[in-house]
Amino acid sequence: MVMPEHALVKQQNYEGYVLLVANVDAEYIKDVLSIAEDKGALSFTAVHGKGIHVLAKEAVFNVPVGTRRSFVLIVTKKESADSLQADLFDAVGLRTNAHGIVFQLPICSFYGVFGKIDCLGSSPEPCGGGGDS
Repeated sequence: MVMPEHALVKQQNYEGYVLLVANVDAEYIKDVLSIAEDKGALSFTAVHGKGIHVLAKEAVFNVPVGTRRSFVLIVTKKESADSLQADLFDAVGLRTNAHGIVFQLPICSFYGVFGKIDCLGSSPEPCGGGGDS
């Protein structure tokens, strides 16, 4: 696939962005996505799986049989991350039926359509040198 030249490198420093991670019961994923969208999150991805609380000890032959859980990965601007995190925790946190947790991580390096972008001051490098990828 040949990428258009303008899509290979984006001149932007990702130092001003964070990754919010919300882990909630799967049925509450739409609540998380709705709040993230309303707060202007740039992108989000949901990963589905099963989880078990260590105190629940729900297992058959020592194999955990947990509830369906979802991790929602949200890229947002650093200045709005604390507000979004608080809103998410109020709506889907541990004291709700979603039994969720929300934490944030810095984005220090990014590879993707726009190339490699480092928050340590290096300039972006195009992915694949502008050819096929």
